[in-house]
Amino acid sequence: LFIALNLRKACRFTASPLLLLPLLLTFPPFMRAFLFGQLSPLLLAAALGSLQLREKHHLFSGLTASILFVKPHITFIPLAGWTFHALRAREYHWIAGLLIGLTLQFLLVLTVNGNTTSAFIETVPEIIEGHNRLLSHINVELNTLLQLLAVGLALLALFARSRLSLSHFEVSAILLALGPCISSYLWIHDLLLAFPLFVLCVGRRKTLLLSSLVLLSGLFILQEGFITPSPYEYLGKLGPIILTLLYTTYAIFRQKDPEGNHSFQSAR
Repeated sequence: LFIALNLRKACRFTASPLLLLPLLLTFPPFMRAFLFGQLSPLLLAAALGSLQLREKHHLFSGLTASILFVKPHITFIPLAGWTFHALRAREYHWIAGLLIGLTLQFLLVLTVNGNTTSAFIETVPEIIEGHNRLLSHINVELNTLLQLLAVGLALLALFARSRLSLSHFEVSAILLALGPCISSYLWIHDLLLAFPLFVLCVGRRKTLLLSSLVLLSGLFILQEGFITPSPYEYLGKLGPIILTLLYTTYAIFRQKDPEGNHSFQSAR
């Protein structure tokens, strides 16, 4: 409900948040995260909370954003993008909040278990072995290409923001969606971070929201692959990349027609 309410406000939806809530609940990455007890919903909630707080409370916004360090391999792009924006806008309180939050997390872990660092070092060989097993199932060249493409699109969103008239939330939605794409592997539940960009692409029309809800529900019911993890899930990186290309295309059309005569559907 928190995610739905924040998205409704950020996207300026006139529709009830109760329409966004079932859309989120049937979003395949959310269902996977729920079934396997993953942290993706927490990361998305923290990201949206940080964006909401950034308007007036930079310090608390940075503190909230530091929660994304729980899984830095899929949140590096948004964290780097937000830090770049903070430095450029001289929002030093945001950076201070981010560093304070990161320090508090580290101290909390050491307080609960002082052997955390040594225990992690001992498990590194096992982590590397499991990582290598995953990579043995994928096309390394294609995976690398998808990673580079994601980085390129993220840089485009950051540095072409003013030219495309993208708001801070729109850029953040793109960065969040592309975040999991730079990881060497990918699980479907990590793609929950692409939900804000998905909502932006669907648009404000209730008919599109409802049709997307029906489509997602059908996919989840019919495809057991959404439930059973597979090493080939790295191909899911195509999803955020395609969404980013669609939305930037829409932004270009919107830029050419300031009066808004071009809808997202006509841009597609």
